[in-house]
Amino acid sequence: METVIVFAFLMMWIGYVVVRRRLFIPVLAAFNSGNYERGLLLTRRLLRVFPRDPLLLYNRGLFLAILGEEEAAQADLTQALKRRPKFISSYIIRAYIHIRHKRYREAVQEYDAALRIDPDAAYLYTQRATAHLRVGDLLQAMRDVNRALELLQSQVQKQERFGAYIMGAAGSTNETRMMLAAAYAMRAAVYNRQGSFAASDEDYTRAASLTPDYAFLYNDYAENAFTAGDYGRALDLFQQADTLRQNVVQPPFHPLMQIRPLEEFTQAGTAVTHSAMGNDSTALDLWKRLTEKEPRYHDPDWVRSELNWPDAMIAEGRKLIDMLGNETAPPASLDSAAS
Repeated sequence: METVIVFAFLMMWIGYVVVRRRLFIPVLAAFNSGNYERGLLLTRRLLRVFPRDPLLLYNRGLFLAILGEEEAAQADLTQALKRRPKFISSYIIRAYIHIRHKRYREAVQEYDAALRIDPDAAYLYTQRATAHLRVGDLLQAMRDVNRALELLQSQVQKQERFGAYIMGAAGSTNETRMMLAAAYAMRAAVYNRQGSFAASDEDYTRAASLTPDYAFLYNDYAENAFTAGDYGRALDLFQQADTLRQNVVQPPFHPLMQIRPLEEFTQAGTAVTHSAMGNDSTALDLWKRLTEKEPRYHDPDWVRSELNWPDAMIAEGRKLIDMLGNETAPPASLDSAAS
């Protein structure tokens, strides 16, 4: 009798999993197509049928976060973790929300929790390094990214020894290559902030050899050249990033990690590089175009926060903003001139 009951329960569970998986396909399609309102609607409907399902709670939280309803999103993600405490994706999305609002220390705490569950997840170390870097904790950022590289290099060795296809993951080598490039680029950024420009350059070269068509990488590479005072090379790299942006389809960012369009990064970087080279007319023309699209480019504090530039580029940006302000300031009246 017990066997019959257990078998009946097992069949019910299998049925539940199959039905849920089929119903979830349109939700995934909505996310992949960027139709987040529809994804939220579909997830809400499914939760009426499966109100305790942690995957559905997570996905409703994800859609809510993308659409800006972050308090409700946090509640759903917390409920998902209560029902599945080792649900790493929930910690990652909570970290993304913190990073979007520049709450980097809180993001570190979320990554800490995720790494307690999976201490060998290389990508988590790279992402946590980003948060450490943003708060200026260069030592911890370097520790994290070195641990990521150690794990990824070990993974590469295994793939080379046994073959990715034998391991049952045809796309695993490409995924590892992308993660390795991200880790090298992150370590290059840490080296840059430490003033170790030659070491930074070496790591950017390694990253570029792994992902030669990734435009944002060349933008970051250009920032390193600028900080090192090699303005001619910086200009070439910014232009290379812009060419790739226009001619090669770039991998998308996670919707919660959307930053300024790459076109703005390359244009702003090109502008401050021309300014550093003494080409004020070209630099001002480029910066004017930025302010026409986004008036906040008149605010140096906003530029620092949004572009996360090194100090040398921020200083050149401030100079351009001041020059542009003087150029567009209304002339003094006769009365004020007389006084």
